[in-house]
Amino acid sequence: MSFSGSFELATIRSFRLYSFVLKCTKWFGSETVDCMISDEYGRVQPFYFREQTFKAGMSYRFDMNTVNWNWYQHDFFAILGKDDKIVQKWQLNIKEYGPGECPDCHGREVCKYCRGNAFTVDLQRTGEIRNCPHCGGTGRCYRCWVPRREYGIGGPPTGIGNGYR
Repeated sequence: MSFSGSFELATIRSFRLYSFVLKCTKWFGSETVDCMISDEYGRVQPFYFREQTFKAGMSYRFDMNTVNWNWYQHDFFAILGKDDKIVQKWQLNIKEYGPGECPDCHGREVCKYCRGNAFTVDLQRTGEIRNCPHCGGTGRCYRCWVPRREYGIGGPPTGIGNGYR
């Protein structure tokens, strides 16, 4: 396998979401593999990508825009081999701060740039009101806020498009 992968924090439609970027590190030709995206416990239906061809040197992004998957803490991307055994795996592990440890909000979970208002006013240039570029218009501190998948007690999972706290 000749792949490298990484998770990135991206702003998509003014929301700050995570993306997984897979790069084919082959120098020539292409490689065809089976891939999977899943949550840590297998409670949500995994996404399978069968016989995907990756061109040499190209990067591919997997997120809400491209494959309709919201990444939560401990979700993973895997390349599968024979009999759907995991050959290579990348898991989203976001650093978690303890109470009061966050250098930006000191545990209040409020964006320090907009003070939790979710917007900023550009008084010096245009006087325009915009979504805060640091928190993506949510008012939450994105240095310490971690997206977690929430499951109902005895019920089905909340799904892929929702479940953010």
